[in-house]
Amino acid sequence: MNGQGGDAARRPPTAARPLVLDAGEAWQETVDDSGHVAATFERACYVRLGERLLAVGGPVPAGPLHLRVAGPDWAEMRAALRVGDTVDLQDGRLRVSGWALELSAAAAWRPPPVDAGRLREEGCLAHMLISHHDLAGRCGVRAEDIEAASKSLDRADLEEVAARLGGRGPGLTPAGDDYLAGALVADATLRPERERCREPVAAAVRTTAISRAFLEWAARGRSIDPLHRLLVGVAAACPERAGEAIVSLAAIGGTSGAALALGALTRVRAEVGLS
Repeated sequence: MNGQGGDAARRPPTAARPLVLDAGEAWQETVDDSGHVAATFERACYVRLGERLLAVGGPVPAGPLHLRVAGPDWAEMRAALRVGDTVDLQDGRLRVSGWALELSAAAAWRPPPVDAGRLREEGCLAHMLISHHDLAGRCGVRAEDIEAASKSLDRADLEEVAARLGGRGPGLTPAGDDYLAGALVADATLRPERERCREPVAAAVRTTAISRAFLEWAARGRSIDPLHRLLVGVAAACPERAGEAIVSLAAIGGTSGAALALGALTRVRAEVGLS
């Protein structure tokens, strides 16, 4: 075989205009640069533009790292993407493997606001949700590590949590990192003045490049949309809304969503004793 058939299969349709749904804050902050496709998966690919690692995907939740493309367009793109393919961002247009995505057409995603004062008062609801949804049993983190991390969060000691769980556990983003990310986002919501404490915690974790990118944004109080909707539901003292968000989270990865929820809710539960 001369390879021409394979090249043709990778070529985008002439009339293809991928519909870009929304862009997270990482994309909104990224300036013109070039790079390459760093990794590809069924639901998303990761691209490196300069020093930044960002995601382009279809069936993924909105989030700070995500540039979301409509499902049918994503399916065609996904079939063509290869690790190492050139990526170029110029004048609001992202070119990837022959496709041109118009970032200017994307809605700017930001998480919904959370009433931090009310969130601080809902430790009992957070505790109930952890138990009712069996998050400890579903998160991929060892029981003894969950217990130790919970005691650390009783003191809001994120550094201890990172030392205990950072880079550990199953998953593309290790389950221990997901738990830490959830705790970081909740801490940023409850205590935004602690930003200088959170950033070095995230930076010190030895983990994968993808997980590190998510942790860096978690330290800034940003994660995927269902986690923020969980915090909104808890702050509203609405177990139904919070439960719907947990169901959405639990569908993400084998353990990632459950670990995110557990870390966030454990940090909220701890706030009662810290106030």
